[in-house]
Amino acid sequence: MVPRFRRAVPAIHVRYIYIVIRAYGSRAVRAGWSGRVAGWFAALDPGLARWRSAWAATLCLGVALLAEFLVSSLVFPGQGALTAMLAGGVAAMQGSAAVLQRTASARIRFGLAVPVAATAGISVAVLLREEAGTVAELLGFVAITFGAVLVRRYGPAFAVLGLVGWTGCYVSMIVRPPVSRLPSLVCAEVVAGLCIVVLSLTLFRHRPHASLRHALRGWHRRTELVFAAAAGLLERPGRVRRTRLDRRYARLSSVALTVEGWLADPASSRNTGHAAFVRERLLRSEAAVDVIVESVRRLGGSPGTAGHWVPVLRLLARGSDEEAAEEARHRLESLLAGPEDPAWQTAVAVLACVRAGRGWHEADGHDPAAGFTPVVAVGPGGALPGMAGVAAAVAGGALPVRQAVQTTVAAALAIVLGMPVSPTQYYWSLIAVFIVLLGPATVAETVSRGLHRVAGTVLGCLVAIPVTALLHGNPALVIPAVLLSCLLGYYLMPVSYAVLVFFITLCVFQLYDLMHSYHPGLLPIRLAETALGAAIAVLVAWVVLPVRARDAESLARRRLFQALGELLEEVRPAAGDGCLPTLSRAVDEHRRQFALAAAARPLWTRKVSVRSGGYVALVAHTRRLAVLAHDSPHPVRATQLSHTLSERREFPWHEWSRADPGDRGVARVRELLDDLAETAGRHTKAVLSGRVAGPDGAPVVAATVTAVRLGSGASRVGHGDSDGRYRLDSGEAGAHLVVATAPGYAAVATWLFLGSGRCTKADVTLARDDDLATKT
Repeated sequence: MVPRFRRAVPAIHVRYIYIVIRAYGSRAVRAGWSGRVAGWFAALDPGLARWRSAWAATLCLGVALLAEFLVSSLVFPGQGALTAMLAGGVAAMQGSAAVLQRTASARIRFGLAVPVAATAGISVAVLLREEAGTVAELLGFVAITFGAVLVRRYGPAFAVLGLVGWTGCYVSMIVRPPVSRLPSLVCAEVVAGLCIVVLSLTLFRHRPHASLRHALRGWHRRTELVFAAAAGLLERPGRVRRTRLDRRYARLSSVALTVEGWLADPASSRNTGHAAFVRERLLRSEAAVDVIVESVRRLGGSPGTAGHWVPVLRLLARGSDEEAAEEARHRLESLLAGPEDPAWQTAVAVLACVRAGRGWHEADGHDPAAGFTPVVAVGPGGALPGMAGVAAAVAGGALPVRQAVQTTVAAALAIVLGMPVSPTQYYWSLIAVFIVLLGPATVAETVSRGLHRVAGTVLGCLVAIPVTALLHGNPALVIPAVLLSCLLGYYLMPVSYAVLVFFITLCVFQLYDLMHSYHPGLLPIRLAETALGAAIAVLVAWVVLPVRARDAESLARRRLFQALGELLEEVRPAAGDGCLPTLSRAVDEHRRQFALAAAARPLWTRKVSVRSGGYVALVAHTRRLAVLAHDSPHPVRATQLSHTLSERREFPWHEWSRADPGDRGVARVRELLDDLAETAGRHTKAVLSGRVAGPDGAPVVAATVTAVRLGSGASRVGHGDSDGRYRLDSGEAGAHLVVATAPGYAAVATWLFLGSGRCTKADVTLARDDDLATKT
């Protein structure tokens, strides 16, 4: 009985688990958990650029390792497969960028060029070492370092190929294979290139329409997160919740730019008209979110009113747009205030946001022949470009040359200073120098990258000790651990470069253990050489042809205000509005570039205004101007602009001017805002007119009409003429309490909203004595 009971226990547990999973799984599907998880995933990675890059690198590495093992075992038996697997696997992982190319021909060319670059690097190192000695090998390595960085000037593809060639030379310096092993290594690189080509033509097909769909889903999810943060701020105001709202709100523009980049791909949309239609819808949705966020900040000071809008924002955060629109419509009908009231603005913005979110992929509603000029183009994998363009402008267009010189000098210093630390492990300082200087464009970025390199290495070494003891060099466990580390490292690299270094360090120590070269003494040597390489890289970046982050930030700020000026020039009533979507998106891109340049500076040197979000608010205001100007004809357009421009005093103009005294961009933007406000002010006069009559329709000559502005208490008084007509001029727009009185008649009081820039008609009928008076 005991054995039978023991055999039955697993079956009981399996059946119980199956029942639980089935019950709760069906409930999860009914509750939409899968959709929510997909939404969160899309919010973290709009367009799936990180996910695609991570899986491409991991699959290329895994398939290449398997293929290298089979080929080495069959073609080159007795020579050992680990060296070929290491050389081919690293080349395949780095060359995985080929699968992200847009056309099949580009993928094939890229994939076939990978083994050529890797073979060149390996052959140079092996032949120089065998024919001329170690010194010649090191000199050749320094020369390859210069060329690998210099080819970056020809585009991203050449940058990857230069990295592959440099890595091939670097791997040959580590494993030090003899000339007799060179054919097997060349074969390994060819196999890696073929693996890349096969994967790029089968599993990783170019589907820009799917990437655009994922990017739009990421936009919707990001807006829902903003609405959730706004509801939390209204429920419990505080600095932490306000900071959360500001951070989520500031990240929206990057998602919109990602959508813009995928729209630039002709294969992502049916035609250019559909791309322009989607971008216009996105611009309207973003402008509505701007109004909601601004109104929520203003509503935070009115606890009684703020609580009424929490359910509406919660509905938006859950994706229940139609229910939120219905709630906002009911609240709008019950409001007595006008466009200047934040509650009124919130209701209108909610309706506009829901309306803009409908029909993103509808075939109707757009002109198929409409033009579309993209502002930013995403990379092959869907990632937005960094600030290399700004740094290149500061460097006079010779940024790759500067980086090549810096990396070459730093590599020579790393060899000279690293060998005394460890004659056999000095190459760790070489790779630290190369990687730290390869990506950053400014000195501050280099410092940050060096610190991340050291921090990731320290954490990786600490975790590698128990992991290595747990896996015991078992290939069946080490290879999956290496692939998992590759996947997580590539996917989380945009979060922090230290995360990538952490997982790469784990991979390296597992490979050491697999080759039976691991010993505890490697840890302090690895840390010392990495710290030395990072210090050398920072020193060289600071001394040799430096590009200061302060100069890059100043240039990015100038470009931002120049773009703002161009947008405001287009917004002016005398100008056209055909380029407003393009100019508005260009402002977003320049603000993103400025944020990257400002974030690269050390914390103790950053300006307070950079962290305060003033630039984000200014960009949001100009975007609202663009949408209002696009929708409203003159002079109503100028009237509506005045409400938006009335808050320009919130911006720290003096601080921005002091940040770059030689730039006229700030002054020009302020002049344009003042000009728009003055133009709009000529159309903001609210006029109330009408006729006061008795119950028989006869005019009431001695009638007095008084209008009291809600909130400010400002009042205006008018008197009826011989025909009973009255007129109140030069008034302030908004909600008013209008009271009509006359001797012998009962007073009449009613609420009216006086619109800005127009005349409101209101005829009043007075009843004699105690009769009721009604408004007609």
